[in-house]
Amino acid sequence: MEAVYTQLTLAVAAALTNAPDSPAKMELIEELTENLHQRYLDMVAEGAEPQQAYARTLEELGDTEQLVDYLKQLPADQPLPWPEQGEVPPSQTRLQLEAIAKNLEEMARGALEQARQALERTNVEEKVSSATAHVWQALEQMRQAVHRATADQEGGEGPGADSTPEGASGQPAADAPCQEDGQEDGAEDAPEHAPLTYPSGEAAEGVMHALHTLRVSIPGNLTLRMNQPEDGDVVVGGDNSKLCVSRSKDGVLTIRSADTAVTSFLFRRGVALGDVELSLPCRPWRKLDLQVQGDIHLEGDVPVEQLALSCTRGDAWAKLPHCDTLAAAARHGDLSLEMDVGKAALSVQGGDMKLRGRLDTVKASVEAGDLRLESLAPAQNLVLSARAGNLWVAMPHCQTLTAETHCSSLHVEGEVAKANLEAVMGDVKAKGCFGNLSGTAVNGDFQLSGYVGKGAFQSTNGDVCLELTALPDSLEVGSDAGDCTVKLPLEQGAFQMALSAPSGTLELEEFPFTGSHMGIYTYAPDGHSAEGRLPCYKVRTQSGTVTVSAT
Repeated sequence: MEAVYTQLTLAVAAALTNAPDSPAKMELIEELTENLHQRYLDMVAEGAEPQQAYARTLEELGDTEQLVDYLKQLPADQPLPWPEQGEVPPSQTRLQLEAIAKNLEEMARGALEQARQALERTNVEEKVSSATAHVWQALEQMRQAVHRATADQEGGEGPGADSTPEGASGQPAADAPCQEDGQEDGAEDAPEHAPLTYPSGEAAEGVMHALHTLRVSIPGNLTLRMNQPEDGDVVVGGDNSKLCVSRSKDGVLTIRSADTAVTSFLFRRGVALGDVELSLPCRPWRKLDLQVQGDIHLEGDVPVEQLALSCTRGDAWAKLPHCDTLAAAARHGDLSLEMDVGKAALSVQGGDMKLRGRLDTVKASVEAGDLRLESLAPAQNLVLSARAGNLWVAMPHCQTLTAETHCSSLHVEGEVAKANLEAVMGDVKAKGCFGNLSGTAVNGDFQLSGYVGKGAFQSTNGDVCLELTALPDSLEVGSDAGDCTVKLPLEQGAFQMALSAPSGTLELEEFPFTGSHMGIYTYAPDGHSAEGRLPCYKVRTQSGTVTVSAT
């Protein structure tokens, strides 16, 4: 797969040769390559031969001349702008379309040459003739698309204005719903944007298995609801005029955009927005794989074994009763999930994340936003990271917790057997019962209220404050330039404390120590012996104040 990705990268770079070198060009090459690579993987997953899938993928690159013009208008030292950072590429005018038409044959020949070189590198030169046919079919379809777009610019008159021409091979044109090999005859001819239906049950002859998996890949917004009868159809509504829908014999329904990688890029800049609405039968599904470039809205009252969500520029919202395996990613948007999860891997680059439900194992990260997680049942393992936002987590019990934030605060509530908490530029607040807890607040304060069995807490430029409800087994507290405050209960047993403040002060008047020797302070209440080996708690500050008091 890495070899295919490299070949696609070279093909995209060759198509953008006329564009000046710049950070924006490099980002565009990467973005188009990722888009094409995903299309290639989808084709292979649907049963296409690798060589055939590669040739078809090159055809789906689209018209790159408009992107070359777009890159020429950008500053040479700037990355690709998003809509709020600059203007989006303008729509194609009639003159631009005519110019594209004049260059179609040259573009097709270039694509053919790229396909031939790629095929030769994979030792399948005998497939070149097949790739040639695909390219010239694409050429014919591109010509027809230009005629239709030109007619639209002139008021709806001209070739293709009132018809839906087919390509040289009789395949549907780019603006009509596609039906790929393996699709069951369930979608009837309908006017644009009319709902399309696809039977979800098992065929009478037993050839088609009941649908259990749905894959969606579109450059727009997706709304999916499980509101059809258990034996009902899959209903595709909204902007469905540019969708390819295929159904495999083993029960997989694939819905993807018929647009090219170029039009997909333009959508990311606010062009060609499309909304698709799906209604699924209300029954358990094996897998839902939803990849969009806009928003995702998913809700239903039935469980899903595997759920994969990916939105490039939009928010993802999902509410389900249960999901065994969850993978969700949002690049520039929020992620909000409410469901019971067995195992989850979540990531957000620029937005907030919220997860609520009965959680078992979760790995979640947010680059620039807040992370809020609430488990309604005991969790096994939580690994959480918010680099430039606040992190809040609560659960009744967790076996292992790792949480870190770099530029904001960290807040933890609950009972945890083993936890590691770290904040670089913010405060850490922990409340609850902790078996083994280590915490670091490099440039902020650390606060703990509750119980800790074994605790180690450190701050470089902040304060450390502990208010404990029971005596710990072991305790180490330190701060370089801040204060250390420890509040301990009385009458629970004897212990010692090693207190140190070389350039600071000790404030011990509020705690009834019964003895001291060389910086070691002893507390032995009535009925408890000070003899033998006692637990020794260590508290140190370099230039602050150490305070010990009773809770």
